[in-house]
Amino acid sequence: MTLSLEPTTTSAPAPAPESLPYFRLSRLVPGWWRPLASLGLFVLFYLVLLVGLILAWLLLGFDPGTMDAEAIDMNDPVQAACLSLMLALFIPAGRLTVRLMGRRGTLDSVAGRFRWGLFARSLAMMTAPVLLPLVVAWTLNPVMPVLSGRTASMLAVALLIIPLQAAGEEYLFRGLLMQTVGHWLRAPVWGLLASLPLFVLGHNYDAWGLVSVGVFAVVATWLTWRTGGLEAAVALHAVNNVVAFALGSFGMADLNETSGTWLDAALSSMIPIGFAVIFGQWWRRTEAGTRYARSTTSVRSVQGSIQG
Repeated sequence: MTLSLEPTTTSAPAPAPESLPYFRLSRLVPGWWRPLASLGLFVLFYLVLLVGLILAWLLLGFDPGTMDAEAIDMNDPVQAACLSLMLALFIPAGRLTVRLMGRRGTLDSVAGRFRWGLFARSLAMMTAPVLLPLVVAWTLNPVMPVLSGRTASMLAVALLIIPLQAAGEEYLFRGLLMQTVGHWLRAPVWGLLASLPLFVLGHNYDAWGLVSVGVFAVVATWLTWRTGGLEAAVALHAVNNVVAFALGSFGMADLNETSGTWLDAALSSMIPIGFAVIFGQWWRRTEAGTRYARSTTSVRSVQGSIQG
């Protein structure tokens, strides 16, 4: 009989992304300091990309003064494209950050990738929530579309760049920031409380406008938590912004407007709330929704196996 003097050690296997709620995916890689490092890398990547964008802007012969967010005229297609591209840079900066930190794809969803099928279904379900407030608003204040020389350029920006701008904001506020807070605090409400003021104050609106932005942020957070990814929130944000920008393209809305009324806030809030109701009923009946809900019910035991 032989005796082995080598100690036997057992370590719990790293949990699969699907075993953790989306906001806790940062804990796939141990280390309390990693979220802070992620934020530092994100800022570095974003600044590098921003410098590249400014250089490209200069090479194309555009006025660098249009890069001033405070002075941008959103009714001008060139300036609107400039600001939107600045926000769209959040996507590559965020994805590069999590990849370098060993969490490739986890900024998209618990599946480790962007679920295009879910995104497409979310776009389809946005039809009714968008059309109803538009019909009500037009009934209360009929405005006929105005065709002008800038309409085609504005529509091109609306369809090609505005969706990236909307996605960029989701990758930062519902993605990186909330996963950073989720590394230390389990409940997603803490991530919401941390990112909500930043998201709201990033919009230059009056009190009623900020109310509608706050409602939107809460709904986007709920969608991300419920589905384990950014796809539904990105669809909501993209359609909302594209429609608003398209209305501005036809002169039916002032994209520089910063004030509104309680009725404006109510109509604006109908879109995210209506989508959340429709999407929530559909998601609850899907196999993916059921599987994700079941996998996260035992999250405490899974998280207990993570070191750090």
